[in-house]
Amino acid sequence: MTRSLVSVLVLFTVFTAGAARGQGQSALLERAAAAALRAGEAWRGVVARETYVQKFQPWAGVPPREPSRVRAVVARTLTADLLLVFDAAGPWELHRDVLTVDGREVTDRAERLATLFLSPEAGARERMRRVTQESARFNLGDITRTFNVPTFPLVVVHPQHRDRFRVTVREPTAGTDTAQEVRFEERASPTLVRSTLGRDVRLRGRLLIDVVTGELLRAVIEPEAEGVAARIEVTYDTHPSLTSRVPVRMWEWYRTAGPLTDPSVQGGRGVYNAYIEALATYSEFRRYEVQLQESVGEVKR
Repeated sequence: MTRSLVSVLVLFTVFTAGAARGQGQSALLERAAAAALRAGEAWRGVVARETYVQKFQPWAGVPPREPSRVRAVVARTLTADLLLVFDAAGPWELHRDVLTVDGREVTDRAERLATLFLSPEAGARERMRRVTQESARFNLGDITRTFNVPTFPLVVVHPQHRDRFRVTVREPTAGTDTAQEVRFEERASPTLVRSTLGRDVRLRGRLLIDVVTGELLRAVIEPEAEGVAARIEVTYDTHPSLTSRVPVRMWEWYRTAGPLTDPSVQGGRGVYNAYIEALATYSEFRRYEVQLQESVGEVKR
């Protein structure tokens, strides 16, 4: 039976409102909230190239803390365009459009996009979502990932959602005065991420924040989901043509009980004692223009 992280980690299309705004937010969190809003504006109309290496890795019995150097059981490399669409209610939507799989162009991409964009019953934003969902079929393994987008950690500090989280601002590490760590744990219910059974999936993790600008330097998210262990780490850095830091790397791993399977691996037979690990890097940030015409579905970038 095909398993799916969508059945465990499903991101609401529309986020629910947080609890009443708490009082006495630290100056650091206020700067982080302002930086999140600036990022949404700075990234509006930006497309980036994603190189995404996914692997079945042997499980060593302990959760990995960095990308594995062990030879993979099987690997797959995807390249994709990531399109950022600003949405104040989201606060952002990031859409992944896969271009190549292991160096081979997606042969049905033109037909697939035409079908999606020409579909008369779907609006422009819904079509974008369908591009992302359709691209997920190229992921390695039988765990469907819809949670893994490098802009998601900014939700934790975004003014609309930050009061959903209990945060602890840690004292700066001795000898450093440019970054400070914030630990967070989601406390509101229903949670931002839900299982298909309607159960809460609480988010916890930590953020490293620039104390001057409030921008994220690094984020770690560990969702608490029954039957699934997962970790997503995102690193952000400056870019010469943009006014806010951008994601430059996303490392993630997923582990479930039982074997992992993929149609291309061993005739679809399961791989035991393995986990899925993926490393994405981002480059070629550029401005784009999208014109979606309901009548002809023309897309210009």
